[in-house]
Amino acid sequence: YPRNLTCSYHVFVLPGEVPSGKQALVSVSQPRSGRIWLEADQVEKYGQVDMSLGLWSECENVNDHVTAYDGPGLPGTAPPSPLIVFCRGGVVPQIVSSGPDMLVVFRTSPFSVPKVSPYSLNGFELEVDIKFVDVESESYVPKDRTTGAPECQFSFSSVGRQADIVESIHL
Repeated sequence: YPRNLTCSYHVFVLPGEVPSGKQALVSVSQPRSGRIWLEADQVEKYGQVDMSLGLWSECENVNDHVTAYDGPGLPGTAPPSPLIVFCRGGVVPQIVSSGPDMLVVFRTSPFSVPKVSPYSLNGFELEVDIKFVDVESESYVPKDRTTGAPECQFSFSSVGRQADIVESIHL
């Protein structure tokens, strides 16, 4: 793949394609090894070069990486929250958006010369999947109409009770 490159892939579901009472969620993954190879710093583990998936800060030095964002990333606005940053190779777990949009950005460094991939592919290949979940299910977290941020705020007070349980949302 070329140097000094930024490519954006907007994966989305049009509102008219979402069945009534459902919410679309976008996911990307790569369950097969050998379908990802992005140049990154070599890391040695147990005396061998680690070719597993590099995450977040492991991808900063050489700077060839893919970032998946939770939302569309509209021009002129701040980028959506990053879901994952990855480099090197290996299996990519399922990464799921909180709504009908995901922005995947592939960036390559202006410096360094990519080495030959230990796999058959230089670059990346991701599988895309669209899931329709019930709006009433625990798989869907509604978003604030003003900010677009997930409505994941809960309040507890001492009115009427002195003890209760706080637990995560179950997905």
